[in-house]
Amino acid sequence: MKGLTHTLSQKAKGESPLSYLLERAHIQNRVSEQVKAELPKKAQDYFCGIALKSNELIVFFSNAIWVNRMTYESTALLMRLKQKQIVPMDLARLHIKALPSERKPTPKAPRQANHPSDAMKESLTDSVESIQDEKIRTVFKRLCSK
Repeated sequence: MKGLTHTLSQKAKGESPLSYLLERAHIQNRVSEQVKAELPKKAQDYFCGIALKSNELIVFFSNAIWVNRMTYESTALLMRLKQKQIVPMDLARLHIKALPSERKPTPKAPRQANHPSDAMKESLTDSVESIQDEKIRTVFKRLCSK
């Protein structure tokens, strides 16, 4: 409901919703660059972007290791961002999340049937007659015939 009333108030001021979206995109881009500048140098390589919501900031990384590292540092990062007035002081939460990889799964190779080698067949054939149990002997004979 808040977004609707804000859009209506923008229209009342004579601004189009498109100009509002453009302004939001510029703000998000600026904040994204400033957040990236506050990250450790190695983390900047895996930084993907941010999402600004009414009461929270979500920071995305492409590497799960950096998601874990930055999760531990999220409180300190949020304090730095507030001190430098990059984000509003009333921002309540900072989430660190991973973006899923865009790689497609590799296709699985068709399974090949496992057949005993000739040496194994010969060994089984030699020992099959010494097996007392009829069921086991039958199974071994089937293996030898493949």
